[in-house]
Amino acid sequence: ERAAEEARGLVRWLRPDFQDPARRAAGATPLPTSTPTQAEIEIDAGAALPAKPAAAASARRSWPTTLPEQMRGVADVLAAAARPIDAEAIIAAFTGRGPWKRRVPPILEALAALGRARQVNGQWVAG
Repeated sequence: ERAAEEARGLVRWLRPDFQDPARRAAGATPLPTSTPTQAEIEIDAGAALPAKPAAAASARRSWPTTLPEQMRGVADVLAAAARPIDAEAIIAAFTGRGPWKRRVPPILEALAALGRARQVNGQWVAG
């Protein structure tokens, strides 16, 4: 039905003020010329933004057991970092026993290959 109407020249615009060239040319509804200022924007003061706990970012967590969890953990530490960090700072974010610390550099390389991390001047940042 719609295709037949369009073949006859009748187009039903979803947003005619912005899409219909004839209406725009006639100046039916001019586009806004300025962006609203902060004073003009209504803000719901009752809606609180979720607070990002600072303690959670600095709290040490145990080293995950599986490789996918390890990669996610390292990626989360990189994403939470406010500045580039080295592998030692990433290791310091975890606790654990055994030789798990030697897995961090290959995990960083894997995250870099996947575009989730990158190295800048010997430091690591989220990708």
